[in-house]
Amino acid sequence: MPASPDPFGDNSDNLMPDRPAPDDGGLGVAIIKKLAPMLLICAAATVVITALNRHPELSGNHEGQQPAGARLQAMVSSAAEAPASNPVTSELRIPANRLGHFLIDTEVNGEPVRFLVDTGATKVALAATDAERLGLHLEDLSYDEIYKTANGEIRAAPVTLRQIRVGQFVLYDVEAIVTDAPLHMSLLGMTFLGRLQSYKVHDNNMVMAW
Repeated sequence: MPASPDPFGDNSDNLMPDRPAPDDGGLGVAIIKKLAPMLLICAAATVVITALNRHPELSGNHEGQQPAGARLQAMVSSAAEAPASNPVTSELRIPANRLGHFLIDTEVNGEPVRFLVDTGATKVALAATDAERLGLHLEDLSYDEIYKTANGEIRAAPVTLRQIRVGQFVLYDVEAIVTDAPLHMSLLGMTFLGRLQSYKVHDNNMVMAW
């Protein structure tokens, strides 16, 4: 019977002397490469088992429930989309002038208006010159609101300002008044301040937060 073909070629007798055994380092690398896929599979299985242990309801399908994998994905997505418990707050610091007043430059309906911050004013109050610059016709306003001041009673016409912008902060549809008494400067009252997250005086600065 003819001999079977030698799987190592014609020089099988000299195979071992011609191929030195690999050192320990080469053998270790070869083993790690072969075991790497198994290690990855084991790691993935550990993650899944941990999730199932923490959430036993995911271990099987029940009538009317989503498959376990879908429900686990939904839980992860919900956690990722949950809003932060402490949202970032933006602040504006306004230093007091030499008289201790806080003046702030704003845009009202796109026009620049400088206000005196007045926490005692119920509403934003526009000086006549600012009101006219915003396109309000003073003679057409209805001065049917009465306010008591240190200088006596005044009449005021209610108006609604489309927007007031302070830096990056914008308030829309702000209630305001135009008075029949002369104002040297428009007043930023509580119809604006009351809609902030907070406002306070600290270290001679007015701090507005939103």
